[in-house]
This record gives sequence, C-alpha cells and structure tokens, in this order.
Amino acid sequence: MKKIYAGLLIVLICLSLASCGKKEKGPDFADDMFVKLSYTPVDMRSEEYVYTMNVEVYQDSSVCIYADEFIKWYGENEPERVWIDLSESEIDDIKKCIVDNKIYEIQRDVGNKDNIDGVRKSIYVYTKDGEYQVTGLNPSNKQFNKVYDFITDLVRTEMTDYAENIDKIQKDGKEADVGIYITDANDSIVFEKTDIVDIYAEDMYEEATDTDAEPENSDSTDDGSLDEEISDKRIVIELNDDVFEKYENMTFYLKKDEYIVLKLYNDRTFIMTLLAYNEKDGLRVYSGNLYYDDEEIEKIIEELKEGLE
Repeated sequence: MKKIYAGLLIVLICLSLASCGKKEKGPDFADDMFVKLSYTPVDMRSEEYVYTMNVEVYQDSSVCIYADEFIKWYGENEPERVWIDLSESEIDDIKKCIVDNKIYEIQRDVGNKDNIDGVRKSIYVYTKDGEYQVTGLNPSNKQFNKVYDFITDLVRTEMTDYAENIDKIQKDGKEADVGIYITDANDSIVFEKTDIVDIYAEDMYEEATDTDAEPENSDSTDDGSLDEEISDKRIVIELNDDVFEKYENMTFYLKKDEYIVLKLYNDRTFIMTLLAYNEKDGLRVYSGNLYYDDEEIEKIIEELKEGLE
C-alpha cells in the first residue's frame, strides 16, 4: 500500500513540475505589425511640444518611429519616419515579455485617476484575432510598465534622437512663425498682427456712368456713353481702434494726398511697402502697388490672412 501511495506521489510531483515548466503559448500575433507603443503629453502649456510619439514593431524585425497628432506642426514637410532593425532574438524577447505579462488580459485603462496632466501611454497588441489596446495617464500598472519599458529600452537612443530633432523643428518653427507685422522705414515694428482687423482689396477708381461729365480726349461709344473704366485694385489693411493714437502720431502732420511709407512683413520676410495717410474716417494702410489681376490679389490676401492666425 505504501508503495502505491509513493508511486502516486511521484506521479503528482512529476505532473506538477511539468505544469510549472509549461510555456505560456500566448496569442497568435499578426503577421505584420504585432505591437505598437505611443505616448502623448497631456495638458502641457507649450503647444509646439504636444504631439504623439509612436513606436511600431514588425515581425520582420523592423521598427518604425514617428510622430503625429500635432496641435500644430511647424515643419515645412510632413514629419519623417525613422526605421531601424532589431535582431530576431530581440523580437522573440518582446513577444515573450508581452506573453509573460499577459498584457492582452489586463484592464484596458491603467491610468492614474488622480492625475489631470502628465503623459498618456498606450500599448497596442495586434493578433490574428484582432487588436487589444491598453492605455492610461501616468500608468502605474506593473505588467503594463514592464512591457512598455522593455520595448522602449531597445530603441531608447533612436527615440531620444528623433524626439530632440522634432522638438528643434517645432521650436525653430514657432520662433519664425510670427505672422504679419508692419514696420516703419527703419524696420521698427509699429503694428503687430493683433492690431489688424481685416485685409481686403479695394478698387482705386469707381466705374464711369452715363451721367458723368465726359473729359476731353476720352473715348466714347457710338451711343455717346463712356467706355467702362478698368479698375485697378490695391490691398487695404484695416487696423483696430486701439492703435488710433499711434496712427495719429505718425500721420497728423500730413497734408492731403501726402503719405508715409511703411513696410509689411510675414514671418520676418518682406512682402511689400505700405502707404499711410492722414485719414479721419478709419485706420487703414494701403499697398504701394496696384494690381490688375483678380486671382493674383486674392492669392496675396489669402496668404496674408494666414499670417494673422
């Protein structure tokens, strides 16, 4: 009898050891991208640094690092994507880390409920059965952080270099993105974009009518009416009333038809000269040039209005 009990005990011990040593199979990962990380700063005051950084890991051992979801992107072109390669063993280690921590079984929101700002982190696991996402603001979940930190440690240098380059583009772009402003002849700023109410085109001359007196040497049609006069246009920049005193100080000594010359810049690039008169019915400055092409002047005005944003 004792031998039977001893035999059963040995069998149970062997089964227990086999169970302990059994490898967790985990999900069938997708054939292409199988895991993605992302983080986004939340409630930061400097909008140029608010965007989402992404890390995508693929079955062929490639990794893509890129940024998107900018509040405002100051670069001239779309943000570049950086591709790097990991080893096959590193890819296997990532999968093992995901499986060991059962990231696809934990609660979907692992954020700290007491925080209103910080960094929102996410892990996306892609399987042949679908996608599983875990996310949270300043997450403290140990399983989540083990997987997130393990993957980021493998590409930390590349992520740091990429983020520094993006931040530099954003910083330099914001410093240059000053919009439109008006200077005097010595390039001292006299009106900023917040001083501007509107920008539009204005006809220099009104169309002649049948009742207008016909000037000498003017062309007329057979029925005695005047030909329609071609109307040249100029750009008008209307200023708000808050700058009345400054405007008056610049122009009060001018006689009728006299003007002072100002300069218009957009993002520190000179655009055109402007003329300011001693006007009593509104604060306006005018383009020094006249325009004959409606499409041309509309394009210029559209670009200038973008500089007001």
